[in-house]
Amino acid sequence: NGTLLIGCSERTNDVAIDALAKTMFDLGILKRVIVVGIPKSRDYMHLDIVMSAVSSCAFTLHGRLATIMEIFEVTPDVINNSCRWTAKGKNVGDVLENLLGKSLTFYDAKTEKVSIKDQTNCRHNVLAIDEYHIATYSGGDDESSITSQMIGHPQFPCTVFSVPTAGLLEGAGGAHCLTNGIRRRSC
Repeated sequence: NGTLLIGCSERTNDVAIDALAKTMFDLGILKRVIVVGIPKSRDYMHLDIVMSAVSSCAFTLHGRLATIMEIFEVTPDVINNSCRWTAKGKNVGDVLENLLGKSLTFYDAKTEKVSIKDQTNCRHNVLAIDEYHIATYSGGDDESSITSQMIGHPQFPCTVFSVPTAGLLEGAGGAHCLTNGIRRRSC
């Protein structure tokens, strides 16, 4: 629908996002960019480390950051031939539901302690193969992990394909980071 969701951090800063947005606006590819301000920490270098799409209406979201990451909407400023950044708030769930105009589901571990461990082990970083079918790293607490919450969700359960972490986790990237989609099936 002409919307890109992108994280703003040490690696992808506001200058880079502004340049990308302007180019995409000029080419008619995008109508807006939603920017999630990620805390400047090695633990949270990219958006997919703390939040990943599971479907068009669902995301993983590291609960510790759910109310502290500022969201901006970037739109074309035709008069000044630039981009207009508008702050939208810090409650990720509420702001995204408002901006996207639909009810969203957010998955996280059952407790903050388990969520932190899952985030450290890149389990919030998922690859959406199809709506509610994801791949992520195996392991974690059998009852409280983000994957157990996704599988057991009462309304929107997910099929989770577990990827063994041996030899992969050391690179500090999750299932989403390990992929490069060539062609994706239309949902």
